[in-house]
Amino acid sequence: MAAHGESPRRSQDLETWCAFADGRLSHLTPMERACLELVAQRRSSKEIAKQLGIAKSSVDTYCDRARSKLAVADRYAAARLLAAESAGAVAAPFGPDLPANSFRAGGLQSISLFAFGVLLLVSALSTMLSALQVLEAMKVRP
Repeated sequence: MAAHGESPRRSQDLETWCAFADGRLSHLTPMERACLELVAQRRSSKEIAKQLGIAKSSVDTYCDRARSKLAVADRYAAARLLAAESAGAVAAPFGPDLPANSFRAGGLQSISLFAFGVLLLVSALSTMLSALQVLEAMKVRP
């Protein structure tokens, strides 16, 4: 079980996190979802309030309630989790034909893409380091 204030994502495996997220996402109200969808588009509270026809303080309240329900650090993490559900990376919600320990292809593809990006970055940094070493060796010394 996660320590107080710690996200299950940090303390448990991916299967448990997906089950946790699925259960929590189902508790969001339509207004909390609407606010998070606009947060995912990088809209400010003021812009969200104007678009939804509510007060800015109400937007902040909806985002804070959603963040609390999802047990994440901020509204942006909550928005990412909701977006992951929409993209199919998190099953919504588990049914009898989709057990809680199954992995969704979208989530695994995201992990693979991230790993590829890290490898690409390491390769680029290695190439740059080699080029700097060659340039240093070519320096004319007095």
